[in-house]
Amino acid sequence: MNNKLLVITDSIEGKKTGIGYYSLGFISALKQLYRNNIIFFNRSNTPFFNLLINPLNYLFHFELVRLWFNILPHILKRRKDISYIFNLSSHPHLFSFSQKEILVVHDIIHIDYPQYLNHRYLSFSRLFFERTIRSAHKIITVSEYSKKRIIKRFHIPSKKIFTVFFPYIIDKTQIREVKPRMLPRGKYILNLNTIEPRKNIFTVVKAYEAFKKRGKYPHKLILAGKLGWKYQPLLSYINRSLYRDDIIMLGYVSEGEKKYLYTHADISIFIPFVEGFGIPAYEAMTYGCPVILSKTTSLPEVARTGAHYVNPHDSEEVVKGMIKIITNDIYRKKLIKNANKQIKRYTDHKNIVYKINSLKKFLDI
Repeated sequence: MNNKLLVITDSIEGKKTGIGYYSLGFISALKQLYRNNIIFFNRSNTPFFNLLINPLNYLFHFELVRLWFNILPHILKRRKDISYIFNLSSHPHLFSFSQKEILVVHDIIHIDYPQYLNHRYLSFSRLFFERTIRSAHKIITVSEYSKKRIIKRFHIPSKKIFTVFFPYIIDKTQIREVKPRMLPRGKYILNLNTIEPRKNIFTVVKAYEAFKKRGKYPHKLILAGKLGWKYQPLLSYINRSLYRDDIIMLGYVSEGEKKYLYTHADISIFIPFVEGFGIPAYEAMTYGCPVILSKTTSLPEVARTGAHYVNPHDSEEVVKGMIKIITNDIYRKKLIKNANKQIKRYTDHKNIVYKINSLKKFLDI
């Protein structure tokens, strides 16, 4: 293979979210397949553009990233040594690449559930996403749920889409536990994800309040994750809660802190209204933390029998799940055992080799 693959790595820079962690695993697989033929590319490769926009970055980061992505096809047009572009963040763009684009689509939430998205992101996606996905040479997606939605909405042939998840945590012993500085002593229930409406943290907090009223449970509620958008109503609600002193917000946490939180939590709750995959479910199972998940969209596919499932709109179901896991040790151990089996399906060496070979066959590069 003489020509190069260019992988756009903006998703793994800075404070990573689920897309970033998915990208880490995917990049690892690409390195094994095309080690000597990969070029990694991000905004640091366009210093002139950065010089112009850096003063505006704080106020208009979202718009500037999209602008950069629409300039990229022109920047890379003369790179005859590059044959394929890997768009790992599924950034929509007006102008097509002259190279063949491999588009990673994590979900189509902007079409199925637009009420949960930032209006700036929504407007941009509505304008350019369909053009981007239809012009893509091939499509990678993260779950069978997302694949089915893509096929149904855009009528793209199944053979053009490949579903794969490569685990970014394989050897968890390589990550050193770090106790978060603001974490109080004692037992706690964990919710770890971006603080935004789609993640349904209101229901988590309301379920926690009801849980505390049911009995003398000493648990704190730990909310960890960076602030997304429309989080102000949640913060106001917490400040008015009778249990506000028991609800601790840690903000964004490091990998070491994340490991500590999952390892020592009695329960992890992750009940978003919609997910393309659900990295927090995978992380909780990896670290042996019993997890309560939404029984919707991709999550039953991700965890199978390794989780307790609830209706994300029903806080009473969440309360019952919390009490059952805490008071029924047999059930708790069963969840952990099943979760461990599911994680082995992701991390088993033979399975990873099989997925890498399947990806190579699909890409046909």
